[in-house]
Amino acid sequence: MQDDRNDREPGNVPDGDNAERDVLGALISAVGKRPEPPADAHEQIFAAAHHAWRNNVTARQRRRWLYAAATITAVGLSVALVVELLPQNAGPIIAATDVVQGDVRIRTPADTNWRAITQIDTRLTAGTRLRSTANGRIGLTLAGTASLRVDAGSELLLANDREIVLTAGTIYLDTGANADDRGFLVTTDYGSVRDIGTQFEVHADASSFRVRIREGTVELDTGAATGIIGNAGEQLAINPGSGIERDFFAPFDRRWEWVATLASAPETQGQPLMSFLSWVARETGRQLRFDAPVTETRARATILHGSAQNLRPLQALDLLMTTTDLDYALIGDGVILIGPRGTGF
Repeated sequence: MQDDRNDREPGNVPDGDNAERDVLGALISAVGKRPEPPADAHEQIFAAAHHAWRNNVTARQRRRWLYAAATITAVGLSVALVVELLPQNAGPIIAATDVVQGDVRIRTPADTNWRAITQIDTRLTAGTRLRSTANGRIGLTLAGTASLRVDAGSELLLANDREIVLTAGTIYLDTGANADDRGFLVTTDYGSVRDIGTQFEVHADASSFRVRIREGTVELDTGAATGIIGNAGEQLAINPGSGIERDFFAPFDRRWEWVATLASAPETQGQPLMSFLSWVARETGRQLRFDAPVTETRARATILHGSAQNLRPLQALDLLMTTTDLDYALIGDGVILIGPRGTGF
């Protein structure tokens, strides 16, 4: 059968379609002709749309400007806050705290009052004053690996990275076995002490002054006399009216023990035993010896397990030697003797 759906003539419309057209024509006739819009309607509509668009754009721009202004203000406040928190006229950092015991106070160039210091790794700038009370002590790291330890009842000024002004009390300075040529200078009312790669203690009060040399050499200048050399195992003292007195003072004397309380133990986990033994010997002013060459070889090959943190040198030695097959004994002439464990060496 032939499909004739696309072959219909325009006038040849089914009766149903003619009825629909009649109804639609009647509706259009009833509505009548639509009135023409005013001549300026297009301009009015365009003006209204343009005004709305401009308002919308202006609002967006205003929001963006306010956001930018708020951001700039916040940044400005942040910068101002940082500037406010930073110490004014702060000098270069020249020291950091290692150990703090009891009541110790500092006053930086930016401070008007003394304030307590309680945390380790507190950075101190040049020009900082430090004061320890009757129950306070502190240990600091200075330039390089130098160690400064301050006994109770002391006051000093960290003048710069190489000079300490001791007003009163007792300090101990360990410039390290590999100290550079510049050295450190300790200044007091009695004179100055310059180290030459050493460990030494300086004490000064209203009526006396002394220098104890544990290792290496120091040079003492008093104003009246210059270039006075003090060697390891000596004490140089100045008493008003009696000049300089020179005496023997053993590097392992018990009066060095306050220094050991401020020793900062090295990392020991996974480290050679020999390095740890050398640290103990240096901190206690003793010499390290072995009962036989084979024992020294074993000590150099032994690796430690455990930590010595917060322990004094001899306490750390007691603890860590138990993790090895070696033992030690303190000999009266200032020697730490190492030998095999359990042999009664």
